[in-house]
Amino acid sequence: VALYSYDTGKPGDLVFQEGDIIYVTSKNEDGWYEGVLNGEKGYFPGNYVESTA
Repeated sequence: VALYSYDTGKPGDLVFQEGDIIYVTSKNEDGWYEGVLNGEKGYFPGNYVESTA
């Protein structure tokens, strides 16, 4: 679940709003995650989300 909204406008980054449910596909050692939301795939900072499982 997204704790904050995220929209950098950079290609490759995932855009989401606070409260969105993001499916995390990978977690990188540098703290960045890759995930999918509404069919869109991209990267975002891991500290912007909280696990629900």
